Amino acid sequence: MNYPLPFGKYLLLERANVGGMAEVFRAKAFGVEGFERILAIKRILPNMAEDDEFINMFVDEARIAVQLSHANVVQIYELGKFENQYYIAMEYIAGKDLRQILDQDAEAAGVLDNLVIGGLYKEAPEDRNGPEIRLAFDGKSFDEGDYISRQPTLKATISDQSGINVFGNRGHNIILLIDKTEAVILTDRFRTINGFTTGVLEYDIPSLAPKEHTFELSVHDSYNNATKISVQAFVVGSETGDISINKLLNYPNPMDKEGTTFTFNLTDDARYGGIKIY
Repeated sequence: MNYPLPFGKYLLLERANVGGMAEVFRAKAFGVEGFERILAIKRILPNMAEDDEFINMFVDEARIAVQLSHANVVQIYELGKFENQYYIAMEYIAGKDLRQILDQDAEAAGVLDNLVIGGLYKEAPEDRNGPEIRLAFDGKSFDEGDYISRQPTLKATISDQSGINVFGNRGHNIILLIDKTEAVILTDRFRTINGFTTGVLEYDIPSLAPKEHTFELSVHDSYNNATKISVQAFVVGSETGDISINKLLNYPNPMDKEGTTFTFNLTDDARYGGIKIY
Protein backbone atom coordinates (compact mmCIF):
# COMPACT_ATOMS: atom_id res chain seq x y z
CA MET A 1 0.00 0.00 0.00
CA ASN A 2 1.34 3.40 -0.97
CA TYR A 3 1.44 6.25 1.55
CA PRO A 4 0.38 8.95 2.19
CA LEU A 5 -3.21 7.69 1.97
CA PRO A 6 -6.40 9.74 2.53
CA PHE A 7 -8.68 8.42 5.27
CA GLY A 8 -11.74 10.61 5.80
CA LYS A 9 -10.56 14.01 7.07
CA TYR A 10 -7.11 12.61 7.88
CA LEU A 11 -4.04 11.72 5.83
CA LEU A 12 -2.34 8.46 6.80
CA LEU A 13 1.42 8.98 6.50
CA GLU A 14 2.68 5.52 7.43
CA ARG A 15 1.62 2.43 9.32
CA ALA A 16 3.36 2.31 12.67
CA ASN A 17 2.22 -1.13 13.74
CA VAL A 18 -0.43 -3.79 13.24
CA GLY A 19 -1.95 -6.39 15.54
CA GLY A 20 -4.50 -9.15 15.24
CA MET A 21 -7.51 -6.83 15.35
CA ALA A 22 -6.36 -3.25 14.72
CA GLU A 23 -3.59 -1.22 13.10
CA VAL A 24 -2.00 2.10 14.11
CA PHE A 25 -0.92 4.86 11.72
CA ARG A 26 1.04 8.06 12.00
CA ALA A 27 -1.35 10.56 10.46
CA LYS A 28 -1.93 14.23 9.81
CA ALA A 29 -4.96 16.44 10.48
CA PHE A 30 -5.58 19.76 8.74
CA GLY A 31 -7.25 23.03 9.68
CA VAL A 32 -7.70 26.54 8.35
CA GLU A 33 -4.83 28.80 7.25
CA GLY A 34 -2.50 25.87 6.60
CA PHE A 35 -2.80 24.42 10.10
CA GLU A 36 -1.44 20.86 10.40
CA ARG A 37 -1.18 18.42 13.27
CA ILE A 38 0.51 15.04 13.60
CA LEU A 39 -1.54 12.42 15.44
CA ALA A 40 -2.07 8.68 15.64
CA ILE A 41 -5.00 6.78 14.12
CA LYS A 42 -5.93 3.37 15.51
CA ARG A 43 -8.21 1.60 13.04
CA ILE A 44 -10.08 -1.69 13.17
CA LEU A 45 -8.80 -4.15 10.57
CA PRO A 46 -11.16 -4.70 7.62
CA ASN A 47 -11.70 -8.37 8.52
CA MET A 48 -12.92 -7.32 12.00
CA ALA A 49 -15.22 -4.53 10.80
CA GLU A 50 -18.34 -6.72 11.01
CA ASP A 51 -17.54 -8.28 14.41
CA ASP A 52 -20.08 -6.62 16.74
CA GLU A 53 -18.41 -7.91 19.91
CA PHE A 54 -15.03 -6.49 18.97
CA ILE A 55 -16.58 -3.20 17.83
CA ASN A 56 -18.23 -2.86 21.25
CA MET A 57 -14.87 -3.52 22.92
CA PHE A 58 -13.20 -0.94 20.66
CA VAL A 59 -15.84 1.69 21.49
CA ASP A 60 -15.56 0.90 25.22
CA GLU A 61 -11.78 1.33 24.98
CA ALA A 62 -12.23 4.84 23.58
CA ARG A 63 -14.92 5.75 26.10
CA ILE A 64 -12.77 4.67 29.04
CA ALA A 65 -9.49 6.09 27.72
CA VAL A 66 -10.99 9.54 27.10
CA GLN A 67 -11.67 9.81 30.84
CA LEU A 68 -7.96 9.42 31.66
CA SER A 69 -5.93 12.58 32.04
CA HIS A 70 -2.25 12.13 32.90
CA ALA A 71 1.08 13.26 31.50
CA ASN A 72 2.05 9.63 30.86
CA VAL A 73 -1.19 8.66 29.09
CA VAL A 74 -1.85 9.63 25.47
CA GLN A 75 -4.94 11.78 24.98
CA ILE A 76 -7.94 10.66 22.94
CA TYR A 77 -9.15 13.21 20.38
CA GLU A 78 -12.01 11.43 18.64
CA LEU A 79 -13.90 8.17 18.13
CA GLY A 80 -15.09 8.03 14.54
CA LYS A 81 -16.19 5.87 11.62
CA PHE A 82 -15.23 6.10 7.96
CA GLU A 83 -16.32 3.70 5.23
CA ASN A 84 -17.56 1.17 7.80
CA GLN A 85 -14.25 1.21 9.73
CA TYR A 86 -14.19 2.50 13.31
CA TYR A 87 -11.12 4.43 14.37
CA ILE A 88 -9.69 6.30 17.36
CA ALA A 89 -7.75 9.52 16.79
CA MET A 90 -5.21 10.07 19.55
CA GLU A 91 -2.09 11.92 20.56
CA TYR A 92 1.09 10.90 18.72
CA ILE A 93 4.31 10.68 20.72
CA ALA A 94 7.51 10.23 18.75
CA GLY A 95 10.02 7.74 20.16
CA LYS A 96 11.05 4.13 20.23
CA ASP A 97 8.64 1.37 21.10
CA LEU A 98 9.53 -1.66 23.19
CA ARG A 99 10.20 -3.81 20.13
CA GLN A 100 12.77 -1.36 18.79
CA ILE A 101 14.52 -1.28 22.13
CA LEU A 102 14.61 -5.07 22.40
CA ASP A 103 15.93 -5.37 18.84
CA GLN A 104 18.99 -3.25 19.61
CA ASP A 105 22.33 -5.04 19.51
CA ALA A 106 22.94 -4.77 23.22
CA GLU A 107 22.91 -7.28 26.00
CA ALA A 108 21.34 -6.46 29.33
CA ALA A 109 19.96 -8.21 32.35
CA GLY A 110 17.98 -7.23 35.39
CA VAL A 111 15.98 -8.57 38.31
CA LEU A 112 12.66 -7.36 39.69
CA ASP A 113 11.67 -8.99 42.97
CA ASN A 114 8.54 -6.99 43.87
CA LEU A 115 6.32 -7.44 40.81
CA VAL A 116 2.71 -8.13 41.80
CA ILE A 117 0.19 -9.53 39.33
CA GLY A 118 -3.47 -9.46 40.37
CA GLY A 119 -4.85 -8.55 43.77
CA LEU A 120 -5.74 -5.07 44.99
CA TYR A 121 -3.83 -1.83 45.16
CA LYS A 122 -3.44 -1.36 48.92
CA GLU A 123 -2.78 2.37 48.69
CA ALA A 124 -5.93 3.12 46.72
CA PRO A 125 -8.21 5.61 48.53
CA GLU A 126 -11.14 4.06 50.36
CA ASP A 127 -14.55 4.53 48.79
CA ARG A 128 -17.66 2.82 50.13
CA ASN A 129 -20.25 5.24 48.76
CA GLY A 130 -22.10 4.93 45.48
CA PRO A 131 -22.43 7.73 42.92
CA GLU A 132 -24.50 10.84 43.54
CA ILE A 133 -27.40 11.19 41.08
CA ARG A 134 -29.48 14.28 40.29
CA LEU A 135 -32.47 13.98 37.97
CA ALA A 136 -34.25 16.56 35.85
CA PHE A 137 -37.11 16.32 33.36
CA ASP A 138 -37.24 18.63 30.33
CA GLY A 139 -34.40 20.70 31.73
CA LYS A 140 -36.15 21.47 35.02
CA SER A 141 -35.17 20.34 38.50
CA PHE A 142 -37.52 17.66 39.80
CA ASP A 143 -39.22 17.06 43.14
CA GLU A 144 -40.94 13.83 44.07
CA GLY A 145 -44.51 13.78 42.76
CA ASP A 146 -44.07 16.63 40.25
CA TYR A 147 -45.94 16.72 36.95
CA ILE A 148 -44.05 15.98 33.74
CA SER A 149 -44.90 16.09 30.05
CA ARG A 150 -46.08 13.01 28.16
CA GLN A 151 -42.78 12.69 26.27
CA PRO A 152 -40.19 14.10 28.67
CA THR A 153 -36.43 14.20 28.30
CA LEU A 154 -34.73 12.70 31.34
CA LYS A 155 -31.38 14.20 32.31
CA ALA A 156 -29.23 12.56 34.96
CA THR A 157 -26.13 14.24 36.39
CA ILE A 158 -23.90 11.58 37.97
CA SER A 159 -20.76 12.15 40.04
CA ASP A 160 -18.39 10.03 42.08
CA GLN A 161 -14.86 10.63 43.35
CA SER A 162 -13.72 7.27 41.96
CA GLY A 163 -15.36 7.59 38.54
CA ILE A 164 -18.41 5.95 36.99
CA ASN A 165 -18.47 2.30 35.90
CA VAL A 166 -19.09 2.31 32.14
CA PHE A 167 -17.79 -1.16 31.30
CA GLY A 168 -21.28 -2.22 30.25
CA ASN A 169 -21.84 -5.95 29.89
CA ARG A 170 -18.29 -6.61 31.14
CA GLY A 171 -18.96 -4.63 34.31
CA HIS A 172 -22.14 -2.80 35.23
CA ASN A 173 -24.57 -0.96 32.97
CA ILE A 174 -26.41 2.25 33.78
CA ILE A 175 -30.03 1.10 33.73
CA LEU A 176 -33.32 3.01 33.78
CA LEU A 177 -36.37 1.03 34.91
CA ILE A 178 -39.70 2.58 33.88
CA ASP A 179 -42.78 1.56 35.87
CA LYS A 180 -40.83 -1.42 37.24
CA THR A 181 -41.29 -3.30 33.95
CA GLU A 182 -39.37 -1.65 31.10
CA ALA A 183 -35.56 -1.65 31.47
CA VAL A 184 -33.48 0.66 29.27
CA ILE A 185 -29.66 0.48 29.14
CA LEU A 186 -28.23 4.01 29.08
CA THR A 187 -24.50 3.29 29.48
CA ASP A 188 -23.67 4.50 25.95
CA ARG A 189 -25.40 7.82 26.60
CA PHE A 190 -23.13 8.76 29.51
CA ARG A 191 -20.64 11.55 28.76
CA THR A 192 -18.09 13.03 31.17
CA ILE A 193 -18.09 16.77 31.81
CA ASN A 194 -15.49 17.15 34.56
CA GLY A 195 -12.60 14.76 34.13
CA PHE A 196 -13.71 11.26 35.09
CA THR A 197 -15.65 12.17 38.26
CA THR A 198 -18.79 13.76 36.78
CA GLY A 199 -20.91 13.17 33.73
CA VAL A 200 -24.41 13.44 32.31
CA LEU A 201 -26.78 11.37 30.24
CA GLU A 202 -30.02 12.28 28.49
CA TYR A 203 -32.82 10.03 27.30
CA ASP A 204 -36.05 10.88 25.47
CA ILE A 205 -38.71 8.81 27.21
CA PRO A 206 -41.39 7.43 24.85
CA SER A 207 -44.98 8.67 25.13
CA LEU A 208 -46.39 8.09 28.61
CA ALA A 209 -50.03 7.45 29.48
CA PRO A 210 -51.76 9.99 31.75
CA LYS A 211 -51.18 8.46 35.20
CA GLU A 212 -48.55 8.08 37.90
CA HIS A 213 -45.21 6.68 36.71
CA THR A 214 -42.10 5.37 38.47
CA PHE A 215 -38.54 5.91 37.24
CA GLU A 216 -35.63 4.02 38.81
CA LEU A 217 -32.03 4.68 37.78
CA SER A 218 -29.17 2.43 38.94
CA VAL A 219 -25.48 3.35 38.60
CA HIS A 220 -22.20 1.84 39.88
CA ASP A 221 -18.89 3.57 40.45
CA SER A 222 -15.48 2.12 39.53
CA TYR A 223 -15.33 0.45 42.96
CA ASN A 224 -18.67 -1.24 42.13
CA ASN A 225 -20.49 0.72 44.83
CA ALA A 226 -24.08 1.04 43.67
CA THR A 227 -26.64 3.81 43.86
CA LYS A 228 -30.28 3.36 42.96
CA ILE A 229 -32.62 6.34 42.89
CA SER A 230 -36.36 5.99 42.42
CA VAL A 231 -38.81 8.84 41.79
CA GLN A 232 -42.50 9.08 41.02
CA ALA A 233 -44.03 11.59 38.65
CA PHE A 234 -47.47 12.33 37.28
CA VAL A 235 -48.62 12.71 33.72
CA VAL A 236 -52.08 14.22 33.54
CA GLY A 237 -54.41 15.13 30.72
CA SER A 238 -56.32 13.07 28.21
CA GLU A 239 -55.30 10.71 25.45
CA THR A 240 -56.34 13.45 22.99
CA GLY A 241 -53.61 15.72 24.36
CA ASP A 242 -55.85 18.26 26.10
CA ILE A 243 -53.88 20.55 28.39
CA SER A 244 -54.96 21.65 31.84
CA ILE A 245 -53.50 23.83 34.59
CA ASN A 246 -52.49 22.57 38.02
CA LYS A 247 -50.71 23.98 41.08
CA LEU A 248 -52.17 27.44 40.42
CA LEU A 249 -50.84 29.79 43.10
CA ASN A 250 -50.67 33.52 43.56
CA TYR A 251 -48.76 35.75 45.94
CA PRO A 252 -49.52 37.97 47.72
CA ASN A 253 -53.06 36.79 48.43
CA PRO A 254 -55.11 38.86 48.89
CA MET A 255 -53.30 41.09 46.43
CA ASP A 256 -52.10 44.51 47.45
CA LYS A 257 -51.85 47.73 45.47
CA GLU A 258 -48.70 46.42 43.76
CA GLY A 259 -50.71 43.53 42.32
CA THR A 260 -50.06 39.80 42.62
CA THR A 261 -48.08 37.12 40.79
CA PHE A 262 -49.57 33.86 39.50
CA THR A 263 -47.57 30.67 39.04
CA PHE A 264 -48.85 27.40 37.59
CA ASN A 265 -47.89 24.16 35.86
CA LEU A 266 -49.21 22.91 32.54
CA THR A 267 -49.91 19.22 32.11
CA ASP A 268 -48.15 19.14 28.73
CA ASP A 269 -45.88 21.24 26.54
CA ALA A 270 -47.49 24.24 24.85
CA ARG A 271 -46.12 26.91 22.55
CA TYR A 272 -48.89 29.47 23.18
CA GLY A 273 -51.49 29.90 25.88
CA GLY A 274 -53.79 32.47 27.41
CA ILE A 275 -55.36 32.99 30.84
CA LYS A 276 -58.42 35.07 31.61
CA ILE A 277 -58.92 36.45 35.13
CA TYR A 278 -62.33 37.86 36.12
